[in-house]
Amino acid sequence: VDPEHAAETPKADHTEELFEAPPVPMDTEVNDVNGDEVQDEYVPDQEALDAAEAVRINLQEEPEEEDIARLYMDTDDEAVNEDQMIEALLMAGVTQSDAQPVAAAMTSPTQPATFVEVYGTSISNHNLLARRNLNVTGLHSFDIRTTRPDGKPWDFTIKSHRQEARRIIRRTNPDWVLGAPPCTSFSIWNTGMNYPKMDPQKVRRLIDEGLVHLRFCCSLYRQQMAKGKYFLHEHPASALSWKQEEITALLSKPSVKLATMHQCQYGLVTPSQKDPEQLLPALKPTKWMTNSSIMASQLDKKCSFDHEHQHLVGGRCKDAAFYPLPLVQAILKGISLQAAADRASSKEEEKIDPCSPIFAVPMPTLGATQDSKNFGPPRHSSCPKLAGGSTPICYEKLNFKDTYLDEYTGEILPTPLIRAAIEDELEYFNSKVWQL
Repeated sequence: VDPEHAAETPKADHTEELFEAPPVPMDTEVNDVNGDEVQDEYVPDQEALDAAEAVRINLQEEPEEEDIARLYMDTDDEAVNEDQMIEALLMAGVTQSDAQPVAAAMTSPTQPATFVEVYGTSISNHNLLARRNLNVTGLHSFDIRTTRPDGKPWDFTIKSHRQEARRIIRRTNPDWVLGAPPCTSFSIWNTGMNYPKMDPQKVRRLIDEGLVHLRFCCSLYRQQMAKGKYFLHEHPASALSWKQEEITALLSKPSVKLATMHQCQYGLVTPSQKDPEQLLPALKPTKWMTNSSIMASQLDKKCSFDHEHQHLVGGRCKDAAFYPLPLVQAILKGISLQAAADRASSKEEEKIDPCSPIFAVPMPTLGATQDSKNFGPPRHSSCPKLAGGSTPICYEKLNFKDTYLDEYTGEILPTPLIRAAIEDELEYFNSKVWQL
């Protein structure tokens, strides 16, 4: 090959017209003798020429960045409404039931749902790096790997550290407290294998230390419930902590749910014992306690045992102490969906006076009207919601009869005692039976 005299690669001539001349009309006469065309005067369609010129110009120009951004709804100057977001989520494969609350959270001008993480950093760290806006914000991580305002790590075996964390949580008032206290003190492995070989006094100290952490978390959970907010607690499914009084007391409340998962369903893997280069799923049964039914439904996937599992032995427990990314995403999704459900519920409750009767109905007057002063103050109660939280209830004078008669003797019964009995019975059903 002679590179010096080789023909050059043809290049496009951008000076030439992109479109050919207009086609010859049907009435054009052609001279077969000399090939000259003889035609009537032809006036081209100006609109067609203008359209062709516009296409030629567009083909020569690069697409504007704003045009591409607008295609994917990534704009600063245009507000994306909820319907557009739902459509985009559905196109991405999200189900209708999930797309609607997530779209509401992403397009809502309301404040994001907030959480603090106690004994852990996995969720907070991922939330900072998350690319999808679930309208969720992490406020604090209280862990031995994070520092206090004085620069020292948190140590909740120290009372002053626990008190300081409480003050921060009260001040920031998070929507969620996510707790995962140390579980080694309650491990069945330690109880069955290690504790019998150890000094009983040391075992007692280890168990007492574990109880300090557990009770601290449970006290934070109770505070969240008292404020109508949420908590999420995690421990291994086999941990003996689930039998502790502080845990069973919380589980006895109607609004508190218990979910059991297998973490292999959320992407937990660990090196194979036969081949360290190969990663195998790790079952790791885990229990979660929460007062949000929505969150519980996010954390209840169980394995069908259609694949091999690697046991968490030989130092593998340490690597499995961190939540896999799909699990973190499920927790953040639960927070986001619960916030969306609360906003939808609050819109309905705005139309209702918090002290208006909800279940009781006005009763007919059978006798002399009671004096309002003798009735006393209205009694307040509440009924838990399936989605978490509770609905206030108030029993007022109009919810009771003026006179109660014995159905057999016709005797007039003492109204204050009848009222107290009715309210006690309804209180039992509100706290033990009913859910909205």
